[in-house]
Amino acid sequence: MIDSICNVITTTSIDQITSKYLIVEEISTGRFSKIYRVIEKFSNIERAIKIVSKTCIPSITALSAECKALQRLNHPNIIKPIELLESNTLIGLVLELCNGRTLSEVLMVEGPFSEHKTVEIMTSLFSAVVCCHKAKICHLDLKLEKFIYATKNPKSEIKVLGFGESLDFSPEVVFHDIRGTFCYMAPEVLEGNYNEKADCWSLGIIMYLLLTKSFPYTGKNNNEIYMSIQQGHIPFSHYLQNISPSAQNFLSRLLVRDLNLRLSAEEALNHEWIQEYYLINRQLGLLSL
Repeated sequence: MIDSICNVITTTSIDQITSKYLIVEEISTGRFSKIYRVIEKFSNIERAIKIVSKTCIPSITALSAECKALQRLNHPNIIKPIELLESNTLIGLVLELCNGRTLSEVLMVEGPFSEHKTVEIMTSLFSAVVCCHKAKICHLDLKLEKFIYATKNPKSEIKVLGFGESLDFSPEVVFHDIRGTFCYMAPEVLEGNYNEKADCWSLGIIMYLLLTKSFPYTGKNNNEIYMSIQQGHIPFSHYLQNISPSAQNFLSRLLVRDLNLRLSAEEALNHEWIQEYYLINRQLGLLSL
């Protein structure tokens, strides 16, 4: 079924969407979509275009959620939408092009990371998620693969992408449907009773991965992983021995089951661990608040 959907997406069928862009190459193929590198003919600017088939309801639903979210977000750490294109058979979302590696790819080669590099990355990630939550958008599928460097320069901005699972929220709304990627899911998501703080748990998993290059909760199957989470403590790793007390506190306030104790994204950004990073770099003249 997936192959038949992707087979509908060809360079010939994409040409029917618009004559504005020249297709350069295919970047990736997902479950229900393809992403291409394209050049806007008028400006000669490179873009990315995500193409989905109108015959696939899940892909249309995900693309609709992504468009709805991205048009309300404007932040240096969030992928920027350019325009939405449509033909009789396909829909294409044009996005800014990011030429860098994903966090997953970088971690695979260079990880585990030092505490300094980890706080630098986590500051960018939480900055993006604070923007999402202020716009009342919950991402719900945060993972290493959903963060990409803007360019090949390792000092370039990290961008969050992939808003296909995102949902709008409000104080009185509690989500019930299970969505996301299992190893990154907060326990309350698996229990079908959660809110936007599920994103903060996912970022806690990412922080643990950056520091240790392994998942905190493991098992032979999803049930064993869930039982590991239920134990209610962060598994020991020798990589965590030498991190600062404020980093340990930060991680423990993310990977905590009690939502009243878990940091919100804004509280995380104001935590002493990240504020210490801001202070040191402001003194060095590397950034400003």
